[in-house]
Amino acid sequence: NSFGCTNIDSVVIVVNPLPQPKISGKTTLCKNLGTVIYTSPVNSGSTVQWSPVGGNIVNHITGSAVDTLFVTWTGGGKHTLRIWEKTVAGCIGMDSITVTVTQPVYTTNGTAHTFANYVSATGGTGTLTFRMVDTSTLNVNQSGGLIVYATAPTGTVSGTIIATDQYGMTGSVNFTVNVNAPIS
Repeated sequence: NSFGCTNIDSVVIVVNPLPQPKISGKTTLCKNLGTVIYTSPVNSGSTVQWSPVGGNIVNHITGSAVDTLFVTWTGGGKHTLRIWEKTVAGCIGMDSITVTVTQPVYTTNGTAHTFANYVSATGGTGTLTFRMVDTSTLNVNQSGGLIVYATAPTGTVSGTIIATDQYGMTGSVNFTVNVNAPIS
């Protein structure tokens, strides 16, 4: 002022950090897998809201450091899971992930021939590969599904063929093939 007096006032400004929820859990899964568990770290006292677009919340457990959500996904395709966290100071943070639900792989036994058998599969995502288990006398072409005999057995040969899609989802079929001796 005109008398040379100065007045100083101080104000303390508190800047609270934004919460940083981070969703953990399966992002690629088979349709009809059942309930899938997702978690996120949260701040103590925060309010949390989840939104599974394309899924249903089965259960939600709020913890002081970790929030847990149980989801069943409906239908195949890409879905979104979001979480919002609001701290006691009113700061809001969000995270989201894309969840891809693939059709399960269905493997069916084809028409048997004297020394070969074809197997086909439907469903899954991308290119399917095949493998044979439970038998030492048969092999299956990994990319085409043609079963070939490693030796020329006669009688009954049994095994399991497993088809796998690009995400590692599998389907299997047990089979029995009756092999007749060649006609001479």
